[in-house]
Parts: sequence; C-alpha cells; structure tokens
Amino acid sequence: EGQTGQPSTLSPMPTPTTVSTASGALAGCTTVAMAIQNVCAICAGVPLCWGQNNAGELGLGTLTAATNVAAPVTVPSGATWTQIVTGEPRSCALDTTGRVFCWGYGPHGELGDGGHASNYPLPVAP
Repeated sequence: EGQTGQPSTLSPMPTPTTVSTASGALAGCTTVAMAIQNVCAICAGVPLCWGQNNAGELGLGTLTAATNVAAPVTVPSGATWTQIVTGEPRSCALDTTGRVFCWGYGPHGELGDGGHASNYPLPVAP
C-alpha cells in the first residue's frame, strides 16, 4: 500500500529505506504515526502522509489509490503543527495554538466535526 515509502511491489521491506516527498528525501521530522495502511509525520512543522488513501486518510483532498510518496496534508497554512496521530482509516494533527484537525473515515464520530467522513482536514468542534 506504499506505507514503507517504496513502491508496493517491493513490500515487505526487510531493511530500513528512505521515504521521499515530491522534491526529495523526507527530513526534519519530529514525530511519526503509523496505522495498518498509512503513515503520517510532522516534518519541519508540516504534516505529511503516505500509504493507502481510499477513505481520505492521507488528508490530501482526494480519494485515490495508495502512494509511496509523502505529501503535505491540506491543513491551514501559516500554522506550525506539532503532533499527529493516525488510526485506521483516519488521522488528526495538533498545531501550536491548540487547534486540532482530523480527516478520513469516522462513521461513529471519530473525526469530532459532527460528520462521518472527510478527505479534507476539518477542525474538531469544541
């Protein structure tokens, strides 16, 4: 599904490998969160995700096939993101001001926005 950061034809990966973005190797990461089919990280204050995306769990605004390339989550610009968690198939990120945004599939209210699914990050309602 691309969660190793390599084409899915190379899975499983018996040795560590580099995960890349569209512009080069992923670097400056402070936290990583992994689920069964997707992975997210905070790198240089920006959340990025890769892996399966059939439920919008990468937060890219699309429902597409898996990707092995880390892509920025479509969270509001100008914020510095500090923490990220991911579950199957949803994720949430926290910024330095305390705002929380979640995305993916949440049939039982897991996204905290009153909805059940979003391929775009939405703020968690207070």
